[in-house]
Amino acid sequence: MKGIKKPQIKLKVEFINCPNKCNILLQKINENKEEEEWDEIQNERISTNKQDFSVTFAFDSNFPDRSYFKLSVQTKGSESAEFGFYSFTLGDLIICIKEKKNKLALKDPKTTKDLDSFIQISLEEEKKENYLLKMAFSSEKIKKLSSKSNVYLKFLFIDEENEISKEVCRTMRCPSKEIQWNSFKISSNDFCMGEFDHPITVECWEQKSSEKEKLAGVGEITLEEMIQSTNDYKFPLVVPGTQKKKKAKQLGIIDLVSFSKSQEYSLFSYLTTKLEIQLAFAVDFTASNGLPKFPNSLHYRDPPKLNQYETVIHTLGSALLPYQKNKNTIPALGFGGKINTTGKNINCQCFPLNGKPENPECEGIGGVLNAYQNALKHVGLHGPANFANIIKGMKVMTETLGNTYYTVLIIIIDGDPCDLVLTVNALLSSSKELMSVVFVGVGDDNFTDMKRIMASQLDQKYRKNFHFVKFDENFKNNPKLFIQSALNPLNHQILEGLNLKKIKSDVN
Repeated sequence: MKGIKKPQIKLKVEFINCPNKCNILLQKINENKEEEEWDEIQNERISTNKQDFSVTFAFDSNFPDRSYFKLSVQTKGSESAEFGFYSFTLGDLIICIKEKKNKLALKDPKTTKDLDSFIQISLEEEKKENYLLKMAFSSEKIKKLSSKSNVYLKFLFIDEENEISKEVCRTMRCPSKEIQWNSFKISSNDFCMGEFDHPITVECWEQKSSEKEKLAGVGEITLEEMIQSTNDYKFPLVVPGTQKKKKAKQLGIIDLVSFSKSQEYSLFSYLTTKLEIQLAFAVDFTASNGLPKFPNSLHYRDPPKLNQYETVIHTLGSALLPYQKNKNTIPALGFGGKINTTGKNINCQCFPLNGKPENPECEGIGGVLNAYQNALKHVGLHGPANFANIIKGMKVMTETLGNTYYTVLIIIIDGDPCDLVLTVNALLSSSKELMSVVFVGVGDDNFTDMKRIMASQLDQKYRKNFHFVKFDENFKNNPKLFIQSALNPLNHQILEGLNLKKIKSDVN
């Protein structure tokens, strides 16, 4: 979608012992090119009498972002050439600043060895007013609704000029006989993109038993109006298609029952101070994957090509790992396999890929891939596909880490869970901890139950800390789109988890 302005990061760089007449380029690698190619973001011309100087750059803030940037110092004159460079991801810079290791040596472009020239970095996020909103709506009566239907409200940010139409949230369903929707929470940035006076379209949807849901009415609100109201805010619901007419046909009145706002800290402010990301993986070893020795198996390996499991591990791991301080501590587990224990083959619903129950952690993404590849040699494919034990085990680990870590568990599956009720219960229990579960479906299964879990309406006391995405043809040649689809929900989930634990950022 066009037009949504993302928060920007200001990167202030002090150059130490560098050429005093040079060009400083901030570049970003072009992920759409097969060969390495850098696109220029900003070019600063330097002409000074000093070898120490500073430059400030600005670029969009994304989490997670595996994009590689490069600072290049290029000399001027008839023989202009690259003097030195430093390449990085945003996650790399965040870790450097958190560890107070923000003085970094430039690299020689020919040898990649450290030069006796340095950069000293600091990061600052563009300040933007942001609140955590909590609101609830009700209605005494809406015309033309069936007495046996359920209704819910859907809120949309629409900007026709910039071709934006985005659903920002929806209420839980409630019976049409007594319309009182549960309260919900959302940040003001997510609700109205930070534009408090921008109209938000409200749609009322109705569904009768097994029939298709239909649009029952449309209204319009603004966040500014709700903030200024004194618990007496109402707006009309009109017949769809008549809202822009002078005499719109009114169906009823929607009441704002309760409304509150509190300061919402940005994820960037947590990541640059106290919060650590802890990455973990779990891999499906059930028989439905097919025997690894056959080309039609999801576990079949044909180096240097990566199979779907390896691709998911590599792609999502490379996006999240830069935000993890200790990159050599990635728990990697398997489930649904048959392993040999004390001379007997037993079915196991939670086992370490590296074969070390006392320490299932792997060194980097390469270590996770090696552990997975070795596990294929000695773990038998079996079943059933039970997810609950993996989630419960990771919940216990998360509890031991404390409130400065947020665990992201990526479970790669080839079908629906056999322990559906237990899986749902495990997810609900995990929602109270600082963790998220990302399910990635591989293969050709329809994943009917996983889609049903994703569409479910949770009780207000739980937060939705899980997400499902199917690794399909759209993602195989577009890793950036895959990362966005699989990991973008983490932004909201992490902030919601920190708010639940009442953890404040150290940034004022």
